Amino acid sequence: MENSEDRFYKFRTLFETSDNKQMHDLLFERFDNTMPSGAFGVVRHEIRNCLIYGMFQAALTLTNHYMERFLKVALINSEVSVMMTEFQLFNDQRKAAIKKFGDKNLGEILHRLMIKA
Repeated sequence: MENSEDRFYKFRTLFETSDNKQMHDLLFERFDNTMPSGAFGVVRHEIRNCLIYGMFQAALTLTNHYMERFLKVALINSEVSVMMTEFQLFNDQRKAAIKKFGDKNLGEILHRLMIKA
């Protein structure tokens, strides 16, 4: 079984011809020069890095964390029924929703979403 270093080396050798070098520069210019933004951007960036470097188990674990966090935020936002202009009520509803869903794991969140749908 090859390790991630071997896979990455094979991946990099695909771009050794001049035509492929230009394609590599085009593909990875944005990848190398951008910083992820937002709460979910950082995790997406890490998942992408893991997939490129062949660390599939780490990518799967990060995807689980990403999905859990995304669904928690969706559930919390669905519980808040007022606009942010009513700041105190908005904060109270948001705190109650965070308390309700904050300690749930992915399975419990998925179950809650299936009931809600």
